[in-house]
Amino acid sequence: MQIPQDRYSLAALGRYDITNNVELKLSTIFTSNKVPLQLAPTPFFSTVTIDLDNNPFLTPEASTALRENNRGSRFYQAFIGRRMIEAGPRRTESEKQNLHLAADLRGEFSNDWSWDIHGHYSREVLDTEKSGNISISAMQAAVFSGQCNIFGADVFSDTCVNMVARTSFEETVSTQYNLNGTIGGDVDFLQSPKAENPLQILLGAEYREDKFDFRPDGVLGPDVSGFNQELPIDGTRDSYAVFGEFYWPIIENKPAIDELSVMGAVRYSRLAGQGNVLDTSPFPDEINSTKANTKNFTSYNIGAEWQPNSNIKFHANFDKSFRQPSIQELFSANNFGFFGAKTRVLEAGKIYLQLKAFEKSVLLVACLIFFIIPLISRE
Repeated sequence: MQIPQDRYSLAALGRYDITNNVELKLSTIFTSNKVPLQLAPTPFFSTVTIDLDNNPFLTPEASTALRENNRGSRFYQAFIGRRMIEAGPRRTESEKQNLHLAADLRGEFSNDWSWDIHGHYSREVLDTEKSGNISISAMQAAVFSGQCNIFGADVFSDTCVNMVARTSFEETVSTQYNLNGTIGGDVDFLQSPKAENPLQILLGAEYREDKFDFRPDGVLGPDVSGFNQELPIDGTRDSYAVFGEFYWPIIENKPAIDELSVMGAVRYSRLAGQGNVLDTSPFPDEINSTKANTKNFTSYNIGAEWQPNSNIKFHANFDKSFRQPSIQELFSANNFGFFGAKTRVLEAGKIYLQLKAFEKSVLLVACLIFFIIPLISRE
């Protein structure tokens, strides 16, 4: 089954050579899409009070029987448990608009080094309408005043439905500013005597700011049956990072070794924002030791490649990294909903433990490639 969707996109791209060694690229993309979703009618469960003396839907005989069953009281407590089919299905109409602006300036130095500066701005607005909800207090009041008939199936009139039905509206605004720069090239004075190419490195830095603002109209809450209650929330996150990469050929174009190279990368990130960033992290010893507004992340990668000939290549790699939470994950409220049998957090924790268990074996393979093979291949 495929969900219907209306999507429109508009893009503009530009490129301009400022000099022979400096290039400017510009791009803008606008996207708009609408997605309707539909669920079964709202399941309504509540206790209501019936005024036996003023309910037009009760015959005198039924009113007398209920009063006798209620110890003579005119106010009878009844429980309603049914789907509100008269109010129609629960529907969600979502309209999302996204604007993305980007600029990239890149160039080359005369000594085979290059640089790149990139910046972009994006803004996403999501408007959501949720219909088919039922107000519990309005239903209780309508039943008590005799304006809603609860006796039988498919008996709620249009007037009754209009009194108890509720439609909610929500707006979510996400914005992002990003600026990063890199510089890279060959380090000629660090070249293996058995290789034709020197060490290659890349250095860079990045700044990113994310803002998230979720504004429901307040209709959904404890008084409403239908869609789950959602709380308003907003937040801002700043992220700073520096990183570096290298690729170093050790042996090239030798018998049984077309290429033997080592490579690695490291990235240090500092994340500052409101609230606790990773309270449910499966790595408490690594990044969740304190509940602070600022957290630091360090990711690294080390690996090696051995290519005996043009048809075969062996690669060993070990890395440790942390995915920063998205702005929605970081600031979304804990809403009412259903829980699954297992979570991705637990699965991620298992993967992390497996990596720790195999860490020594991976490093052993790397040592074999780094040291044993070069010794065997010496001339």
